[in-house]
Amino acid sequence: MSAEEELVEELVRLRHGWALQRRFLHDRIGPQLVRLCGIADTDNDREIRGKLRSWLTTVSAEIPADLRRALALAFALDPHHQSRQLAMRVERLAREQSCAPRTARRRIDHAVRLISHAAAGRTVDVADPESGWHVRSMRAELDLDRAGAELRETRLLVADRAGLRRIAVRLSAPPPAASSDGIGEVLVEALSGARVVSTEKWVAAQHFRFDLELTESLQVGDEHEVGLRYLLPPGREIRPHYALLPLVPCEHFALSIKFRADSPPKDMWRLDGAPPRLVDDEQSDDHRLRIERKDDVRLVFTDLRQGRAYGLAWRSE
Repeated sequence: MSAEEELVEELVRLRHGWALQRRFLHDRIGPQLVRLCGIADTDNDREIRGKLRSWLTTVSAEIPADLRRALALAFALDPHHQSRQLAMRVERLAREQSCAPRTARRRIDHAVRLISHAAAGRTVDVADPESGWHVRSMRAELDLDRAGAELRETRLLVADRAGLRRIAVRLSAPPPAASSDGIGEVLVEALSGARVVSTEKWVAAQHFRFDLELTESLQVGDEHEVGLRYLLPPGREIRPHYALLPLVPCEHFALSIKFRADSPPKDMWRLDGAPPRLVDDEQSDDHRLRIERKDDVRLVFTDLRQGRAYGLAWRSE
């Protein structure tokens, strides 16, 4: 039997019952998962669970969003849906994706085969700052009632592996206006819990990745709050939306946006799990917000799906 076939069998066995939430995880994992996740004989259930979560999140990052969701439910990674039986989680997936339970189970099987094919024979870098942690809650405050935009993001993160010291966050913003003569660089400042150690930017300086070093090394299950402030100077106006696209699991997201009181948006739409390619499109009336205070908008989201968009879009004219 090949390493890939062994891995499929181990994952199929692991997903039954309580899956990752069960006790005595050492008895449920095989040599392929031990190797790929870097699991030691001395690891306890909490440490094994964190390593498995980190590996599953990392290796599934590039498969379609519906299949990532299938894996999250199959292995009881979603903190809101950790039923004691796989069949109950399959039924949940069927309801979410409007399909029959038999189809939902086939999607889980397909996702398991995809990640097994991708992962067999190689190890995942457990030091990757974009994995090994998830977000318990995030708060974003966007201030547009000023010259240039200011965005503050506060994350309460949870370590999924031992020795977590670095994380990475991303930000996308339009390029500076053609007349800005180079002015309009995005500035970032760590307000609490970390310091910025490196910045990457690409695609005409529209997309940024910031690597952060935490103020302390975290063990599995430890919580830590990180606060960041971004400044977009005049000449670098933002697009008519703010959306969070979680790349790691996120349980709760609170958003507030302050618009100019003398020129609030004409229309607004709530982005609640929208596919990223539709963020710039006008949403249906079901998502249109009808509120009196259009200059100060506050929204809350729970049970966020990785790779989907959550936030607000608006039209000024």
